[in-house]
Amino acid sequence: MKYKLITGFILVCLVILFIVQNNAVVNVYFFSWTVSTSGAFLFISIFALGGIFGWILHSYLTVKPKPELDKQK
Repeated sequence: MKYKLITGFILVCLVILFIVQNNAVVNVYFFSWTVSTSGAFLFISIFALGGIFGWILHSYLTVKPKPELDKQK
């Protein structure tokens, strides 16, 4: 339990350090759509979307379908 707390604290510190160091504005171009945002927000949002997508995919793949009962006629 203590290792999880220490690991979480270290990860939070690294994320804060990352945000502080990457506060420059970057432009994102997607077809005719352009967005100006900070680099840290862009990286963290992409990371979060990847985590959510991975969680959903993992949940979908680990759910086992209910076995169908044989219908005898």
